[in-house]
Amino acid sequence: IEIYDFWSFCIWDTVFWKVRENEETKTVAKKMIDKIVEYSVIIPLNRKKAFRTGLSAGIDLDFCTALSILAPQMENIFFTLAENYGHVPYSINEEGIESRMTMEQLLSLDGVCECLDEDVLFNLKVLFTSPYGYNIRNEIAHGMYDDEFFQTLQAFWIWCMILKFCFLFYGPPSRLEENSKKI
Repeated sequence: IEIYDFWSFCIWDTVFWKVRENEETKTVAKKMIDKIVEYSVIIPLNRKKAFRTGLSAGIDLDFCTALSILAPQMENIFFTLAENYGHVPYSINEEGIESRMTMEQLLSLDGVCECLDEDVLFNLKVLFTSPYGYNIRNEIAHGMYDDEFFQTLQAFWIWCMILKFCFLFYGPPSRLEENSKKI
């Protein structure tokens, strides 16, 4: 654990200072974010602006804005994936009240979990739904994180994992259809 903390600190420190000290680096990074969002086939067309805004906020080291935008958008991705795989991701109880599946339920559906590598799926669960992980979906939705959390290595890591997830689906749809490997 000490080695992990040491390397995590080194990465955080390097990225923080490189981005902070150089506006040109920020500009280049934001252009890269624009391309990742534009060509990430997992991001719905009507959500591209939200992802671009959230990921760009991370480049500015504003993880409060970044994660507050990105966490619900990530949940929507899995809701959309469930629908695309033919699932009905909501139910109506006997009182006629409609409710959506939880993100945890969405990540367990056939098709949704089958299109993801086990490691990616594990990380998504740890980040968003597991009570033994960050459970960011609930923590952000219920305002449980204070300002201090958004300045931590954990907030940076969560943002990095969301960026990585978007990048995993980078490219034309034909690339994903031709490649039968899990992402």
